[in-house]
Amino acid sequence: MKITNYRKNDKEGALLGWFSLEFTDMYGIRFINSCKLFRNRNTGNWFITMPDREYEIDGVKKYAAYTGYTTREGSDLFQANVIKALQEYFDAKNEPQQQQVQYPHVNAQVQQMAQDQQECPF
Repeated sequence: MKITNYRKNDKEGALLGWFSLEFTDMYGIRFINSCKLFRNRNTGNWFITMPDREYEIDGVKKYAAYTGYTTREGSDLFQANVIKALQEYFDAKNEPQQQQVQYPHVNAQVQQMAQDQQECPF
């Protein structure tokens, strides 16, 4: 998997930017657009969100996900792989302001799985 079309968010806040994921082969999926990179305001950890749709109920903003995971471990592994790909993207672009990567909500075993794999297995 690799990152393409990264667009930095110049506004203040947790959202750092938007990007696309490109896959070599994942069940025929070639790319996913409109992914988002966030930084947790309390911990500084990065996390990503997949494309979603914003809607409102009784004046409260909510988001409907277009994708989902069957297990927490699968979600964590995917997060770790995407964040690893983001780090490689920023390293290649020489963007040091983005180079503080930590794997959010990912235990040591899942981190090791992500480091050992070239691509997420699902």
